[in-house]
Amino acid sequence: MFRRRRSSKKQRPSEGAVLDSLAESGEEVDREVTEGPFDAADAPEDELRRLDLGAIRLPIPKGVGFQAQTDAKGNISQVVLTTGSSALQLLVRAAPRSEGIWEEMREELTAQVTGQGGKVETVEGRWGEELIARVAGQKGTNTVRFVGVDGPRWFVQATFQGKRATDEDAAPELDEALR
Repeated sequence: MFRRRRSSKKQRPSEGAVLDSLAESGEEVDREVTEGPFDAADAPEDELRRLDLGAIRLPIPKGVGFQAQTDAKGNISQVVLTTGSSALQLLVRAAPRSEGIWEEMREELTAQVTGQGGKVETVEGRWGEELIARVAGQKGTNTVRFVGVDGPRWFVQATFQGKRATDEDAAPELDEALR
């Protein structure tokens, strides 16, 4: 679930999400009804406990490991969840409310992967168009699945690794956390 912070100098971490000032521009766009990820305003009323990371309020299902990576200033830059032989990396960015950025991000990711000699396949997945990328590494071919979700003034990029990258039914706990 994602939330917008109030635009004042005193921002409380518990108010979570993408700063309004980073995404101020354009007109509102109708968004598809989704089963998640949710904007804070659209989140279901449920009893799930969520870890408040500022921009993300993230449920951590049982059996899922959690790791947050920070930037030089100590701000959380990405979150990695693991279970069994699968992992999910989450990145959150501000986005304009006038249009989504996933189409542009897919093009950039495709160019980056193919520029490194990899192959990219576009597939229809749970969250719309997804990319399955295969890149040769030192220990063989690595496969990842890129998922992008455009929200109202936010964008989340989910990168599935391990078994979940090739099997949508593997690691349902990671899908639950993304939802």
